Amino acid sequence: MDYELCVLFAYHKVDALTLYHLDLLKRHNPNYLVIPITDDVPEHLPDGVDVKDFPDPWPKVDPWRRCDTMLYRWFLNRKVSAKRYVYLEYDCLCTQDLAISYRDVWNAEVAARDLVTPGVPLWMWFQEADRYPAEDRAFIAGLSPLAGVFFSHDALERTVEHVIRADVFCELRIGTAAKKAGLTITTFPPELRANIQYNPHARVPTGKGIFHAVKSIKDIEPMAATENVALNRPATQSSVSEWSKGTAHEDAAGGNNGLIDGISGFHTAMETGPWWQVDCEVQCELNEIRLYNRRDCAERLRHFRIFISRDGMQWACVHEKTDDSVFGSDQIVPYSFSCSEGTVARYVRVQLIGTNYLHFSECEVRGKALSPA
Repeated sequence: MDYELCVLFAYHKVDALTLYHLDLLKRHNPNYLVIPITDDVPEHLPDGVDVKDFPDPWPKVDPWRRCDTMLYRWFLNRKVSAKRYVYLEYDCLCTQDLAISYRDVWNAEVAARDLVTPGVPLWMWFQEADRYPAEDRAFIAGLSPLAGVFFSHDALERTVEHVIRADVFCELRIGTAAKKAGLTITTFPPELRANIQYNPHARVPTGKGIFHAVKSIKDIEPMAATENVALNRPATQSSVSEWSKGTAHEDAAGGNNGLIDGISGFHTAMETGPWWQVDCEVQCELNEIRLYNRRDCAERLRHFRIFISRDGMQWACVHEKTDDSVFGSDQIVPYSFSCSEGTVARYVRVQLIGTNYLHFSECEVRGKALSPA
């Protein structure tokens, strides 16, 4: 296979929201192939594919009803192949490596938010089941929503072979084809399921993940001016332990390498006031600091302080968590601290209050560099 993952980004117009979501998707998934796909539109995204010139045996009806056919037509005429495929739409907001979002279904044949079967629950599109030949009705099912659907290469190939040419709703057509192909369909785990919704999110999500549907750019445009200024910058820690990966600098690098998986990125020794810190290498205007906990032993990161420094010598405490709440043990969600407007620093340090081991999965420092690194 040419690629580990191919992401098909379906769109119907080139506007600010579509461009913003495509940019985020590519920035968070630089190692995967991202292909914008569309069907007969006047303006195109760069490096995309318009399937209008490919053979099209499906009825020409409302594009919304037949949007799944873009996937089939692209696949049948593709120039590259991948081990896995994810179908996203223009209103999907991606702020994380998709291998993390889909980690629980990474080796599935097919995965979707919901596999809908007749009767439970009652689904309006089952009224179109009579458009199938009688011998196919035993396989009637829906994959809903279409956004976020995941296929292995073999599974997508087999699904396309069984797609009906009649006019049926897209989610019914793809679900029934997958069932008729004899594929195992896995539903999303709770975290991903909560992020992929049928209706637009009431508020623009600020956490890490892949989210559908996000149809407003008004509140998210300012995010484009910030980045994770700590990503892969030099880091160190107060001590190493038997679980550390090398020196203090080598082990600490696991705390800001972009991998958010609920596993310890680094591990200090048992000591009083253990700390981890990152050097952003230049002065940065800080917007937000996010800590992603280790899922097991998450209770160790209950009481801590966040310090910042411009020179690595003089430190100021900007936040202190002293309550007993535990975060990140049930699902991968960050503890977030918003910095005061105009906060400038080069170094950020997280220090435990009391005596214990210090470890967490990842520290993100959102902001913007005030000069080139």
